[in-house]
Amino acid sequence: MPRSDKARQVKAFERYSNIQELLNNWYEIRMHCINATIDYDKVEEILLHSLIDNTYIDPDAHIRSITRSKQYTQILVTHIDNMIATWGEKCGHTQEGRLKRRIIRQYYFDYPSKSLHKIADSEHKSYDFIREQRDKALKELSALIFGADGLLKVDGAMYVHTFEDPHMLEGTLRSGG
Repeated sequence: MPRSDKARQVKAFERYSNIQELLNNWYEIRMHCINATIDYDKVEEILLHSLIDNTYIDPDAHIRSITRSKQYTQILVTHIDNMIATWGEKCGHTQEGRLKRRIIRQYYFDYPSKSLHKIADSEHKSYDFIREQRDKALKELSALIFGADGLLKVDGAMYVHTFEDPHMLEGTLRSGG
């Protein structure tokens, strides 16, 4: 049965929202991979306090949870880095593509990031044009990052699953841009 226009619009909006959220939090997600460690001294301190408070904390479960979270995040970061690199290479072949790459880099990855208004000023383009190019870039990245497997159907509604070196993107996003 073909999907309705409404379902397609919902799916497109959710993918767009997810990619924006992912890129807005990209630095923190990457830092999680680098900094998520198990401090055994801290675990002992927590256990001691839990005994004093008459509560029980399973240290093995706590450690497994941190390890699983870090491993899961590392897998996602690697996948997303690869897709961003693929997109960045594809963009390098046209003037519009290089502009989209610069917009995404400046808006999401540079520190400090630039607003779309500042990017428009530096590119000598209108704000609306820069926003449109950003939106096109996000749609392209969304398709690469989430693919068909990122779509799940739950109770008839479509939604998209979201999920070490923070400078890894510099070579891809800064080159030629």
